Amino acid sequence: MKTICYYEPSSGFGGSSSNLYHILRQLDKERFRPIVVVHKDGDQFERIRSLGVEVIKIPYAGMDAFNCAGGLKLIRLGFTALNPLVRRLTALLKEKSVDLVHINTNISLGMPMILAANKLGKKVFCYIRESRALIRRERMMVPKVDQFFILNQAAVEIYGKDIPAAKLHVVPDGVDLSEFEGLSSKSFRGEFNLEGMKVVGLVGRIVEGKGQLEFAQAAKHVCKRHRDACFFIVGDAKGSDTAYYEELKNYVRREHLQSKVILTGWRTDVKQIMHGLDVLVLASTTFPEGLPNSIIEAMVLGKPAVATDIPGPPEIIDHDRTGYIVPPGDVDALAAAIRRLLDDPELARQMGERGRQRAAERFDVRQVVKTMQDMYTAELTA
Repeated sequence: MKTICYYEPSSGFGGSSSNLYHILRQLDKERFRPIVVVHKDGDQFERIRSLGVEVIKIPYAGMDAFNCAGGLKLIRLGFTALNPLVRRLTALLKEKSVDLVHINTNISLGMPMILAANKLGKKVFCYIRESRALIRRERMMVPKVDQFFILNQAAVEIYGKDIPAAKLHVVPDGVDLSEFEGLSSKSFRGEFNLEGMKVVGLVGRIVEGKGQLEFAQAAKHVCKRHRDACFFIVGDAKGSDTAYYEELKNYVRREHLQSKVILTGWRTDVKQIMHGLDVLVLASTTFPEGLPNSIIEAMVLGKPAVATDIPGPPEIIDHDRTGYIVPPGDVDALAAAIRRLLDDPELARQMGERGRQRAAERFDVRQVVKTMQDMYTAELTA
């Protein structure tokens, strides 16, 4: 049995840690023994522990600062924060007899574990969950990583400029289809008195580039025709980064949309909320999405989706068949696509059914994990 160390330096509340949970749930425990190294206490890490997987927390407050630093500040943080962490991770990998390291995030955040694994000559996989150009420090790390997973075909062109083609593999995120069986939206719709309402939702962390403001602007246009429509923004800001959230709330108040655009904050019943939607929207403009899970999950639930034309969504949505792809930042186009689905419930139903079938065929996490396991074995026996 081979021991794999999964490194997840995120908050434990977002998509990467949720996807890690689904990977570990399907991992063949007779072939691989997983351990997970984290720095924070997010809900997803408790879910991972519930699988019987060992989760080791190493407190490290400097990760966000290091990820954003440059120049002299980066060098200083390297000596004061990065090097001590690398030493701790190196000792841990040695103590646990780790055979392979799986970085479940971008290269920059994964640097401490990449350096630790290289010290011991361990194989390193990196699952890049964004679609953006590499920064300088990441390009320097490329030779130290054996294989890279990326989420979509558009990312092949982006990362292919810096990563050899033989190391680059498209492995889309998958969903556990069984988690969507028997869901009910009764509690959600009752909580917000949604009887007879048409409900449109956007799910995701509230940060500039994710398009929540454009979503609210589109809602204003749609509500002029659809007085029975209600728009939900599900999510919260990250840490102290609340300026965009405040801008969003100010817009909703200024336009007197409080009864039409509902900001729910952080919710643990996201699947039930999505079950209660008529349309799911992803309105990201500049945020480097990989393969947005909210779209896939909406499709599993038979919901049509409207998303922006950035890397990722066009590979999930079959435009004009399971939903619509619109230009990023184009509020009029976003509103028009939403109206089209609200105007024609039968069209929306047909798109939702086709989306359900597409999700089941292409995004079943069992197939994703099989691909990963085969690659682990190939690399370890090479």
